[in-house]
Amino acid sequence: MPRPLTLAVLALSLLPACSARAGWGKGAYRELRDGNDLEIRRGLVHLDATTGEFVLPWIGARVPENVGGEFLGCRLSVFRDEDGDERQDPGEVVYERESRDRAIKYLFSDVRVCPALDQGRLFVRVEVREPERTRGSQFELRVDA
Repeated sequence: MPRPLTLAVLALSLLPACSARAGWGKGAYRELRDGNDLEIRRGLVHLDATTGEFVLPWIGARVPENVGGEFLGCRLSVFRDEDGDERQDPGEVVYERESRDRAIKYLFSDVRVCPALDQGRLFVRVEVREPERTRGSQFELRVDA
């Protein structure tokens, strides 16, 4: 039978793993940005066998726990990089959602996009607005291994 001190140490060692996931979607995820004042994470991308769409179950941005402040809004966009520069240009956006509400956390769920492989790679971009700047992160939309 384990001693109480051993159980206490084990319980304390598990706390960071549990608290780090608080407030995010369930299941496996990928960190896109993990800073002192902005965290961006996403669920794993899969292909819907029925529709042929890429499915991103959730993606979100937040002010880290125990940090003050809030964002002025958040935008999620998916763009088809037709010119190969990995930047979102006018006319390349194929999907967009936005929240203009002030918040400490934004979570977008069930993002679905058809691949159309012959027209350029797809990228997902998440940006948060602050009083003096806009920050974000992006990744290429493809099935996670």
